[in-house]
Amino acid sequence: MSPYGRPVGVVWNDRIYTPLVTLWVFQSQVLSADHSCRAAVARLIAHRLSNGLRPCSPETGAYCQARKRLPEKFFSTVSSMVGRAMDDKVDPKWLWNGRRIYMFDGTVVRMPDTAANLKSYTKTPNQKPGLGFPIARLGTIISLSCGAILDVGFRSYSGKDHGELNLLRQMWGLFSPGDVLLGDRLMCSWREMATLKQRGVLSINALKNLPFAKNLDSLSARPFPWGPKN
Repeated sequence: MSPYGRPVGVVWNDRIYTPLVTLWVFQSQVLSADHSCRAAVARLIAHRLSNGLRPCSPETGAYCQARKRLPEKFFSTVSSMVGRAMDDKVDPKWLWNGRRIYMFDGTVVRMPDTAANLKSYTKTPNQKPGLGFPIARLGTIISLSCGAILDVGFRSYSGKDHGELNLLRQMWGLFSPGDVLLGDRLMCSWREMATLKQRGVLSINALKNLPFAKNLDSLSARPFPWGPKN
């Protein structure tokens, strides 16, 4: 079994459509001008022939079934493993004062209105019955040294503890003392900033439009307090 499938328990027979091959074909399908499954399989056939391998069947059934078997966690796991491997090999010259700079940001995605999706992902709270689509909330931690995604979190859009900050809490274990985290206005939370500081992680966040924010404008004129990492 591929090491990329091991963390999420993906078990595949060693055939043509292994998890990584299926992911590669799926990515080519999404990024190509021709999004058809037939064209995606044709690209795999061309790839196999160019590497001296026997061509697989041009039928799309096996590929479609393999794609359906990929669990959600597999995508985020592969992305994180590849991203962290890249970040570990970053040239020290790309660091800022010897510190690694990371960015956290979130977004939402809509998905087909199926019973299976509605089991795990909710619609907006004010949505009328029978309308709208299930929504998932995503959060990512990105290395500014190499541009790679180091971790991905996702959960239902609404509900208790389903906000972006909760996604950050489930991922901030990858930070090390001396790292710097950049965040937008939604990250402007004293609780998160204090917790990160206790862990030795510095944070830079945009201020929310709150009354106290105008009293902090003078801070921008002060010398930056963080020197090189020891």
